[in-house]
Amino acid sequence: MSGALAFTTKGSGQTGDFAYGLFFRKDTSKGNPQLEVMIWGANNSYPLGTLTTSNAITSGGVTYDLWEGNNDAAGYYVYTFIPHGTAGNSNALPAKGNVNVDVKAFLTSLQDLRASDGRYSNALYLQVVEGGFEVTGGMGTVSLSGSIAAK
Repeated sequence: MSGALAFTTKGSGQTGDFAYGLFFRKDTSKGNPQLEVMIWGANNSYPLGTLTTSNAITSGGVTYDLWEGNNDAAGYYVYTFIPHGTAGNSNALPAKGNVNVDVKAFLTSLQDLRASDGRYSNALYLQVVEGGFEVTGGMGTVSLSGSIAAK
């Protein structure tokens, strides 16, 4: 599964992250998600939880760290892959960019790193895939285009 997400931004003081969000369940129910896996690109905010693995995976020439924690408000656990060393940086978001990744490689890495925790496994059902900008502050506009290709 590969993802291609392109973005442009205009405005001031924008904070947040451009990311994919993959939502999983342990069954085929259409109920609320039970787990989320995020893959961030450009960002200037903090992911949920704590840093648990530095340099977890390299994809497309970018090395990612793994953060994780419980999203109490949503009621599920979240794993977030974020470009190494960028959590909470004070850099302005770029005016344009992309997040083009092999999503399957991240899921394989997560299986290798965390299957023993009992939260993620390749046996989960992928319920929803999203791509976009999570706004945490500022004013302006964001334009997005993207695709997900399942193989």
